[in-house]
Amino acid sequence: MEKLPHKSFSFIKSKVKTYPDGSKKITVFKEPLVIVYGTENAGASSNDLNLDLDKFSEDYLNELERIKMKRIREVKNKIKDYILSNEFTHFWNITQDEKVVGDRLDDEIALKNLKRFLQTTRERAKLKGITFGYVFVPERHKNGALHFHGFTFGYPYEFVDSGHTWKGKPVYNCKQWKKGFTNVTEIQDKIKASNYITKYLTKEMLSQDLGKGKKKYWCSKGLKLPEIEYLENNVCEGMKADWTSPDGNIMIYNIKN
Repeated sequence: MEKLPHKSFSFIKSKVKTYPDGSKKITVFKEPLVIVYGTENAGASSNDLNLDLDKFSEDYLNELERIKMKRIREVKNKIKDYILSNEFTHFWNITQDEKVVGDRLDDEIALKNLKRFLQTTRERAKLKGITFGYVFVPERHKNGALHFHGFTFGYPYEFVDSGHTWKGKPVYNCKQWKKGFTNVTEIQDKIKASNYITKYLTKEMLSQDLGKGKKKYWCSKGLKLPEIEYLENNVCEGMKADWTSPDGNIMIYNIKN
C-alpha cells in the first residue's frame, strides 16, 4: 500500500519502504521528485504519477533508453521487495536436460515445463494444507537455452541431499523436477540472496518478452509487499547513505529493525 500526501501535487524528498520485519529502505532525493495527482487517481501507483520535469528536454532516443533503464530498476526492486517481505526458505537453480526435453533452445518448451511444475507443486501443497510461495526469474545460457533461478517457501515435498555443499551448506536436489537438473540451498541472508538473483535480470533479458504472457518473472499470488510512504522532508538528514547515485541526486539508506 502506498501513502501519498493529500494535495494536487507534492515535492517528495523521501520514499520510505517498511518491510514486515520492521526494517526500512529509504530513498532520499536531493532534487525533489514531483508527484502530480488528483482525486481521480489518488492512491495510484507511483509509476503512473511520477514526473521528472528535467527529463522532458532530452531527445527521443535518450528518453527511450532512460525509460528502459527505469523499467529494469522497477522490476529488480519489485523482486527484492517480494523476497524481503516474505518468508522464503530455499534458493533454486533449475535447468533442462536436452535428452529429456528435446530442444533446449525452445523457450516455449522451457516456460511450459516451469509453469507446469509450479502448478502441480501448488496443487500438491494445497492438498496438504500448505501455502506454496515462489518467485522465479529466467537466465539465458551462452548457448541460448533458458534456465531459472528462484525462491520458495512451503515446498510440499522432501528434498534429496546431493552429497555436495556450497559455502559449507548442503546442496539438495528436487526429485519432482523431471525435465533436467536442480540445485536447492537454504537461504542464509535474504538481502544478499535478493541482490544475487536480480543480477540475472539484465537489460538484454528484460527486453525480451517470454511466453504468451510476456512476463519478466513468475511469482505466486498473495505475496506480501512493503508499506510505502512518500514524505516531503529528508528523513535521513545527517545520516551516511548506503548508496549514492553517480550524479549525487539519489541516496539510499537501509535501516535494520
